[in-house]
Amino acid sequence: MNKNIIVEVNSIRLEENTETPIMLLLDPSSQKVLPIWIGTIEAVSIAYAQEGIKHQRPQTHDLIIDIIESLNGTIDEVIISDLQDNTYFAEIVILGDQGKVSLSSRPSDAIALALRTDTTISVNGDLFLNNSIDLILIEIDTDCPSFMKNGYRKWLSKNLLDTRVKIFGSTRLLYDNLKEEKYRLMSQGATVSNGEIYEDLKSLLSK
Repeated sequence: MNKNIIVEVNSIRLEENTETPIMLLLDPSSQKVLPIWIGTIEAVSIAYAQEGIKHQRPQTHDLIIDIIESLNGTIDEVIISDLQDNTYFAEIVILGDQGKVSLSSRPSDAIALALRTDTTISVNGDLFLNNSIDLILIEIDTDCPSFMKNGYRKWLSKNLLDTRVKIFGSTRLLYDNLKEEKYRLMSQGATVSNGEIYEDLKSLLSK
C-alpha cells in the first residue's frame, strides 16, 4: 500500500500521565486515528488555527505563510512521510514559479501551516499500515465478567447503553516492535487475545 491517506485533525488531547499534547489525525474513510505527540507551543498554534483565532501581529506560522506568499508561492500539500527512531517526519510541498519544492518539517509545524491555508493533509499509506495496531478501548465503572471467559458478550450487549460503560475503537502506533508493544499494553491493563474477542467486540461497535 503506497497511496497516501488523506486525514483531518480530529483533536488535540493531553496524555494523562505527562500532560504532553497528542495530535489525533483521523482517516474519515476508516475512522482510524493516528496519534502524534507534539510540543505545547505547536499544540497551541494548531488549536488557534482550528478555532480561526487571528492575532494583531503575525505569529511564527502566520509569518512563514506571509513569506511564502510574498514569493508567489502556495502550500500545495502536507504529507506525514516517515517515522525514524520514534520521530515523525513531514514534507511541506510548496508550489512556486519554478515548480514544486518539498521541504522537510516536523508534522506539528506542517499541520499548523496546512490548517491556516486549507491545505490537504495526508499520511504515507505504508507508514500508517505498518506502524499501527487496532485497539478497542473499554472503560467500565461497574462490576462485569472477565472478557476472557464466556458470558461477557451477553453482559456487554445488555449494558452497552449504560453510561458507566464506554467502548470505542482506536489506533495506536507501535513505539518499537510488536512484541515490545504487546508487553507495554499488557502492563497497562490490556488483554491480548487470539483475535476472536477483538472481532466480537468490533461487531458490537458496528451496531
